[in-house]
Amino acid sequence: MFDLRSYTLLLNEAFDTGHDNDDLYCLLEAFLDAENEPVRPVNTDSSELHRILNNNRVMHAFTRVTGGSVRLSTCFRQQVTRLGRVDFVLLEASGGPVLGIRFDGVVACAVSPQGERSPPPPGPLLRH
Repeated sequence: MFDLRSYTLLLNEAFDTGHDNDDLYCLLEAFLDAENEPVRPVNTDSSELHRILNNNRVMHAFTRVTGGSVRLSTCFRQQVTRLGRVDFVLLEASGGPVLGIRFDGVVACAVSPQGERSPPPPGPLLRH
């Protein structure tokens, strides 16, 4: 299962947020609680609608708590010069499911259900 902490780990990996994982998690959780917009855990049985709602809620909260002013992590800045869409995707990797963050459809990084950094499955991805 992937919960808000999984999303937080990916956001902090992909962006220079100025927060550690615990601080960013607390900010996102507080914002989502105040908005009454829960992020329910996802797994391979979750519906597409469930995943889309989580994606929208997390990205809305992230934009609000960071004031919309974050930069890509240094390791991605040279590869990504224009960024249109950021979303999350549930993928099947050799060790099981992973949650990845995508930049314009290209997987940047992924985490396992245990919150460990995981190599994304083969396909288009960004190297860092």
